[in-house]
Amino acid sequence: AVVNYLKETGDWSFLGRVVPFYDEGESDVLDHVIRACDYVLSQLTENHLPQFGPGDWNDTLDYVGRKGIGESVWVGHFLCYILRETAALLDQVAAQSFCPSVAYVRETAARYRAEYDLVKAALNDRCWDGEWYIRGIRDDGDVIGSSRNKEGRIFMNAQSWAVISGVAEENRAKTAMDSADRLLTTSRGPKILSPSYTQVDSGIGLATRCVPGKKENGAIFNHVAAWAILANCIIGEGNRAYSYYRKTLPMVQADPDPDLYRMEPYVYSAYVTSDDHPTFGQASHSWLTGSGVWMFRGGLDYILGVRPTYSGLIINPCIPDNWEGYKAVRKFRGATYEIEVRNPDHVQHGVARLEIDGKPVEGNVLPVVEKGRTARVLCVMGKRR
Repeated sequence: AVVNYLKETGDWSFLGRVVPFYDEGESDVLDHVIRACDYVLSQLTENHLPQFGPGDWNDTLDYVGRKGIGESVWVGHFLCYILRETAALLDQVAAQSFCPSVAYVRETAARYRAEYDLVKAALNDRCWDGEWYIRGIRDDGDVIGSSRNKEGRIFMNAQSWAVISGVAEENRAKTAMDSADRLLTTSRGPKILSPSYTQVDSGIGLATRCVPGKKENGAIFNHVAAWAILANCIIGEGNRAYSYYRKTLPMVQADPDPDLYRMEPYVYSAYVTSDDHPTFGQASHSWLTGSGVWMFRGGLDYILGVRPTYSGLIINPCIPDNWEGYKAVRKFRGATYEIEVRNPDHVQHGVARLEIDGKPVEGNVLPVVEKGRTARVLCVMGKRR
């Protein structure tokens, strides 16, 4: 959240705001960020992987690591993402006039990059299953999310976040997302895991007690689908990313049979029952999910490919190859960018040419323009010549 706020606003004074800790004392936002990273690093196992504890993002995997031994692959991916983003943030902080100690900030950035490399290596060495990443390692040493498992063989989050974090490099990233698409996709969107659990497993937890095809036991989880959209855009799979985006739109999910869908067609539900249950297509828990904001980011930041960075706006579309292009208007730091994207070669990704107000831009990052100004942007997709 801190990184995204700073990329959007350029408000570096935010890092100096003093806020309280939960228990006692207070410190500035930058110190909170560093302490949070250091705490997670202090909880790594001897294998340099994060402890699973009583669940991670998926709190129904609540007995995988109850004894403090089990390891979470998803948290490993997420930690790598945070370390990479925080190191880049600290690079920016070192160049700011308010920086409390340039040497300390640069040393911390270097330390986080070193830790990133260690966790990434552990994930690739210990958690790659051959065609996808496992989801975790239990207290008893058994794995979940593996081809060796009869049920719960593959989890989407372990694949999408491997890509988002950069843990999975090019070939492995494509293999993982192709496996997820092949094994998890339905006509209404991708499932959180497959096959659904049909037997209670006390070494895994509540997920195995949920009805197969519902909730965290094999449902089409919209929050999970949103991250899959980001990951597919990162590897250039525009057709697949848009397919997931469209399938999981509430009005699309509700359209075939509103009486079956049961929820509002104008707001995301937490999940839709998958094809592992007779009520395939029935939604539940509307207004109770972070899916909306992540789908917004998936659509705007990754499919349309217009997203903020510290130095300007990235233009990096990842769209279906049958699109001729699109037009968008983006407000950014008090200025307006009127963007036209053309796709003459019908590619899914790649920027051949980028212009702002008729002038060529090297790379694909638009500069920050003056507040109140309207800049006209032309992006031609294809291969750079």
